[in-house]
Amino acid sequence: MELGHSGRAATTSPTAASCTESIRLADAAGLGSSLLISDGYAPSLSDDGRTLLYLSNRANPQLRIFRFNGFSDQPLPSDPAGVAQAILSGDGSTAYAVTLGARLLKISVTTGAVQELIPRTPYLTPNGAFPAPGKLTSLPGVGLTELSFTAGPPLPQSLNGVGVTIQGFAARIQSVTPNAITVLVPPTVIPGSGTSAVDVTLTSASPFDGPHTDVGVAQYAPEFVLVEGTNVLLAAHQDWSALVSDDSPARPGEVIHAYAVGLGDTSPAVPYGEAAPAQEPFARMTIPIGCANGNDTKAAVEILFQGLAPNLAGFYQIDLRVPAPLPDLPAGNFPLYCVWGGPASGGPGLGNGMGGGIPVGSSPAQQ
Repeated sequence: MELGHSGRAATTSPTAASCTESIRLADAAGLGSSLLISDGYAPSLSDDGRTLLYLSNRANPQLRIFRFNGFSDQPLPSDPAGVAQAILSGDGSTAYAVTLGARLLKISVTTGAVQELIPRTPYLTPNGAFPAPGKLTSLPGVGLTELSFTAGPPLPQSLNGVGVTIQGFAARIQSVTPNAITVLVPPTVIPGSGTSAVDVTLTSASPFDGPHTDVGVAQYAPEFVLVEGTNVLLAAHQDWSALVSDDSPARPGEVIHAYAVGLGDTSPAVPYGEAAPAQEPFARMTIPIGCANGNDTKAAVEILFQGLAPNLAGFYQIDLRVPAPLPDLPAGNFPLYCVWGGPASGGPGLGNGMGGGIPVGSSPAQQ
């Protein structure tokens, strides 16, 4: 992306070019470039090429202004939640910013005065939601709440004033964050080939309607719970001393406790939104899963328990033994693949697979 500086001689006027992690000055004659801003992206340039608006700090993006006259660089007030995108007015006097809290701000470049043009406007995005009856599902969105809240079982139908319906059925809520609402999908919803209405009720000063989206509801949608931003299973060591990770890998022969969602009915059944039993009879799955090495599906993985996680609502616990000896693992993670109702479990297979990596070490577990 290139932004030209107008009103300057071509031989001396640079061009601002945005790279993935920095903004560089490119010579208009194509004779190379030099670093202007090391932590900057998404630039917006004034018409005269004298003022540059950009975002800095990808973890919590904020606005900054760079002035080519004097080469000064300073922050602009914006939003503690961060900025999603921004643009500079042609005369360089005003920045308009859409925040990660779903607000539209008008900011004076000269004084730093901030005017809220549109207040927090919550909305849902259908991408990333894979609901099924009785499944713990996250509904992604923006500006859904100012603060984060989590509920334990029995899960409520309203959390900090936020309520969700799917197909008109009130959902039990596990957590609410600015960017997602995690619900236990009502077991009464009807799966089908079409889409289902998801509506959120909450308190907002926005003039627009409350969050709404349409999602497809599957009959089955099993998933392992993964470490955020990875394809690694969220799992605990056999003795529950720590989570399995690259720094604390599982050992060959060790039993680990992995977590999943959307694995269907159990026996005994657990009332909707209630905690699973913490003693026998545990809520074991009525349709078991079969697991294997993802690179060799004939190499079955031993499963010792599969059912709802004790004292939790909506989470399933899969206790499995890491194979010993381990196969050759170039990537360092054991590739687990499981099929719900699959041949390895003695069933016909329902066509619903799930998988993820398990960080493993070389030394065997102590028995």
